[in-house]
This record gives sequence, C-alpha cells and structure tokens, in this order.
Amino acid sequence: MIYYIVFFSASFLAVLELGSNNKSISNVLPFYVLIAFTVLVSFRTGVGTDFYAYESLYYNSISIYDDGVNSIELGYLYLSKFFALLDMPFYVFLVSVCVIMYTFIYKSVIITTTYPCIALCILYSDVFFYFHLSGIRQAIAMSITMYSFKYILDKRLPYFLFAVTCAALFHKTAIIFVILYPLVNYFSTRVFYLLCLLMLFIMPYILSTVFFNYISSLGYFRAVDMYISDSYNVFSLGNFIAGAIKRSFPLLVLLYLFNINRKESYGLVKSPYIKVWFFGFSFFLSTYYSFPDISVRLSTYFIMFNIIILPMFIGYFKAPLDRGIYVLTIFIYCAFSMYSYTNIAQYQYKFIDIF
Repeated sequence: MIYYIVFFSASFLAVLELGSNNKSISNVLPFYVLIAFTVLVSFRTGVGTDFYAYESLYYNSISIYDDGVNSIELGYLYLSKFFALLDMPFYVFLVSVCVIMYTFIYKSVIITTTYPCIALCILYSDVFFYFHLSGIRQAIAMSITMYSFKYILDKRLPYFLFAVTCAALFHKTAIIFVILYPLVNYFSTRVFYLLCLLMLFIMPYILSTVFFNYISSLGYFRAVDMYISDSYNVFSLGNFIAGAIKRSFPLLVLLYLFNINRKESYGLVKSPYIKVWFFGFSFFLSTYYSFPDISVRLSTYFIMFNIIILPMFIGYFKAPLDRGIYVLTIFIYCAFSMYSYTNIAQYQYKFIDIF
C-alpha cells in the first residue's frame, strides 16, 4: 500500500508541475518526491532481494576491509566502514547513500527536463525497485553515470572519465558507460543507429563464454563464472517478451510522433538522450537470450534515460487534450510496471522498528 501512496503523491506533484509550467516550482517539488524515496529505501527491513546481504555486509565491513578482501568495490566499502566505525545503525548508512544517489539524480533531471517529477515517477516504477531497493551499489553507480552524461555533451573527457571512475568505485560495471563518449561525439547519427542495429546480430557472438573467460582473467570483475553459468542464466521467453514490451514504450511514442508530425519529430532522432536509450534497448535485445542477468544489469545504465526522453516528448503534443492523454498514458505505464514488482514477496514493505 505504501508504494501506491508514494506513487500517487508523486503523480499529483507531477500534475501540479505540469500545470504550473514554472521552473522555480519544478526545482522544488522533486525534493518532496526524493524525500519519500529516501524514507522507503532507508527505513525498511527485509525488503528487496538483497537486503539481508547488504545489511550483513555493512555490519561486517570493518573486518572485511581489514582482511583485505577486494571483491567489494572500495568506494562502497570505505563508505560502509566509515559509518560502521561511528557505530551507526544500518538505516543511517542508507540515508547517507540516498543523499549521494538522489543528489546526482536530482541534478540530472533538473538540467535535462522541464518535468522532473514525471521523470522521478518513471524512475520509481522500475529502476527504484530493481536497484534502489535491491542492488544499491549499482544504483549509486548509475546515478553518477547519468550525471556524467553532461560531460559527454560538453566534450569534457577528463571530467567524464573521472566521474565514471568514481561510479566504478561503487559498482565495477559502470565502466561500460565509457563507450558512450566516442559513440555520441564521433559518429554521425546514421552511423550510430546502424551500429546499434548491427549489434542485434553480432553481440551474441561477441559476448561468448570465451569473451567472459578473458574478462575474468583480467581480475577486474568478480564472480564472472557465476554470472555466465547456465544455472544463473535461465532464459524465459515470457520474461523476455514482457521486458522488451516494457522497454519499447519510448520507441512506440516516438513512432507515434513521427506519424502525426514527421518533419518536427525528425529532430528527436538526433537527440543524444534518445541515442543512449536506443543503444541500451539494442543491447538488451541482443544479449538477453544468452545472459539475462547481465543483459538487464548493463542495459539499464542506458535504458534508464527513458526518465528524460519520455517527459521530453510532452512538448511535441501541441493540443492540450493530446498532452493530457499522453501524460495519463505515462502514469498508467508506470503503474503497470510498479505493479509487477509489488506482487513479489521480497518487495512486501515492512518498516524498521527504530523506537
């Protein structure tokens, strides 16, 4: 129930934001949404697929660090150890994580979209459940990489590499984001989309067991053998179709905009944000069959840019009625996406007893 209270409250603020069309209001309202997110992430117990693993890691972070175990990224381990040395409870540590994570997300949506509350509703419906309530290390990394995209657009390579390095200190998979710099800055729009389409055919051959064995030999990633094992990667056609349909929503909206106003909508194809999303969507389609878990984890770095492009489409619906229908469609899309998580036993919400 708490999930829906937060969602409908965020949706209400999004409607206020849409109606006001005031930048100062749009800068303030997301704070209330992010505070609600912070409460859900921090003051829970047993919620999420990895909650107890992260809780155990936190309370053992001092001994893990002192023993020289290098399987956990140092950025996350240092942060855990700092709060553990202060004898802070786990929920205080989670609050600090949320402050870091949501600061980057707030800055990202504020500078890229006129409707940040709508962007946060989209984030809440999927990424929030899969990562913020479960894979918190990658959630931090993704918030940093999303913010780092501004350095790609500004062509500030040293700043971009520094940001991605910081992200990789929380989850090593963030290193994949480096590929965006040349793709966005050095390839024409036509070549970029051609490469994405080619990826559908060549990626299954590139991401072979031989490739991952080589990656494992570098010693950078941990537990590679587990992530590529047959027992860990059980392909489900139903899950693939459902995942592809859910992730294709921005593409369907884009095709609709082309249908009603081809000339004006053509510029959207050149948008770097849409390029990033399309790259992630192509990566998901081309890798899910062989490595479902890896496919979802890596593609989300790029697909989560849907929180920027879906609100961006609002301005292309000129008639107020069309705009209202589209925003309502976004909310329905978010509700269905969120519903698929709330039915999972691990996501049944329980507040921690701190009193």
